[in-house]
Amino acid sequence: MLNYAIEAFYLSEAFDESQQSGLIPDYEPYDIGSFITTDDSGLTTFNTLDATVRIELLKHYEANRIPHFAPDQYVISAPGGLIQAYAFLPVAPDRFLIGFAQVRDFRFRGISASELADQLSTIEIGEGVDSWLKGDPVAVNADSTAKTMVEVQNAIDSGGFLSGSFGGGFELPVSIRLNRL
Repeated sequence: MLNYAIEAFYLSEAFDESQQSGLIPDYEPYDIGSFITTDDSGLTTFNTLDATVRIELLKHYEANRIPHFAPDQYVISAPGGLIQAYAFLPVAPDRFLIGFAQVRDFRFRGISASELADQLSTIEIGEGVDSWLKGDPVAVNADSTAKTMVEVQNAIDSGGFLSGSFGGGFELPVSIRLNRL
């Protein structure tokens, strides 16, 4: 992760220099994930820690091994200067994987704590999918998932929402949702 953060710093510096020299338009925003990279195996992806995990999730989805290719994710601020990212992915009826990452709210140029936590929670989901497909009992039921979602919602309600992304298929059963209202 340290190498990634250092790379993000220097990419942001080079990006700024390119904007100042006119090679990149001023209106173009910097985003570490907008850069293309090639890994040791020759795979070309976006420059994020979770890029290969996202590709694997898509492959599992296309092979009908999991019902959705991307998790729903929420990034929140937490007490003590922490940033937390939660990722939720259904893997079977009444079975969900929950990815969690927590980092200090650092102020490092090139990548934010929110971006890093989000990517790390996706990596945890990918590890969970690998374990689930091996037959390991890593998924939790809807009640356990709902308890975690209530914690996230409470943080959001108190003003801690930083970002979210949605995989498009996550939904708790109606009975669980009604009990939480």
